[in-house]
This record gives sequence, structure tokens and C-alpha cells, in this order.
Amino acid sequence: DRIVACKAHHLARGFLRHGDAYVLWGYGGTGRALCRALGELGKRPSAIVDVAVVSTNVDVVTVSVGALSFTTDNYATPQVVRVSPIDDADTVDGNATIELRSAGLTTRQVGVTVRDDDVQAIDVSPSSLAVTEGAKGDLEVVLRHRPASNVVVTIGSSDDTAASLSTTSLEFTPANWATPHNVEVAA
Repeated sequence: DRIVACKAHHLARGFLRHGDAYVLWGYGGTGRALCRALGELGKRPSAIVDVAVVSTNVDVVTVSVGALSFTTDNYATPQVVRVSPIDDADTVDGNATIELRSAGLTTRQVGVTVRDDDVQAIDVSPSSLAVTEGAKGDLEVVLRHRPASNVVVTIGSSDDTAASLSTTSLEFTPANWATPHNVEVAA
């Protein structure tokens, strides 16, 4: 149990951001000091200790290795596991747990929070529209990212006598956020 604790002691400072990869354990002066202390106490494993490294939510983070092996020769040497956040389609922070498992030892867990860097936006196509008097044109509106809950977008014309709209609001849900909502513009 102490061998796993030595290797899994150090959590990265701060939150993960998309595009970053952080070393979560077995790194830094504290980790080396703990490993040296265990070595001085003679806490060598008597056999190879294999430790499975698992992300409990691969939609939020992945790990660079699936297993670590510790021997009587390398048990005090930190082994690097990189945890990388996954870029997703929403604007919601994500949480996952990294588990270190080995037969006969207590499973260790490291909590990971990924701060989402996506900013919600409204996309309209086309970006400009020319409509002849008496004719109609269409705009398509979508959200850039999946919302956590329903979003109502209010729309209007700067001059209702020149251009009127078929609706004044559009509702987007987590299910239809990327489906174009049509707005008819009449001149």
C-alpha cells in the first residue's frame, strides 16, 4: 500500500485546461523525498507490483499509460502518468477520477476537474442577407456548443417596417442546439 501511496501522492496544482497535459503523481521534490524515505525504511516489494491506471471517465480525461510495474530495483523511482483533458462540445466543466489498482493493495483515487474553455455563442448563416421588397429570405441560427439546459435566443429587426421576422425567439435544448432554426425575413 505504501508503494502505491508513494507513487500516487502528488496532484497537479490548479485545474486542467483543454490542450494541457499535467503530471499527476510521482513527480517533484516531495515525491522523491517520500520514495527515498521508504527506501531507507527498507520498504522494498518482495515481487513485481503491477498497478493498473484507469480513468473512470474517458469522455473527460485519458491517461498516458494503462499500467505501471514496480520492482525491487525501481520501486523508489517515480513513474510518470500524464492525464490529458478531452475537448468536448459543451461548456460544462468535467470531473473524473483516476484510479490506481493493484491486487492486495488499497485502490487509490485522484480526483481531476477539467475547467471547460468553451464559450457559448450564437452562429447565424448567412452573416448578411439581401432581400428584395415583397420577397422573403431565410436565416439559419444554431448555438456553437451544447448548452447544459434550454437557451432562449431573442431576435428582432432594427426596423420592423423594412424587414419583419417570422419569430421573435428561438429555443435551443441540449438535444437540438446544433440543428438549424430557421427565421424567415420578409421585406
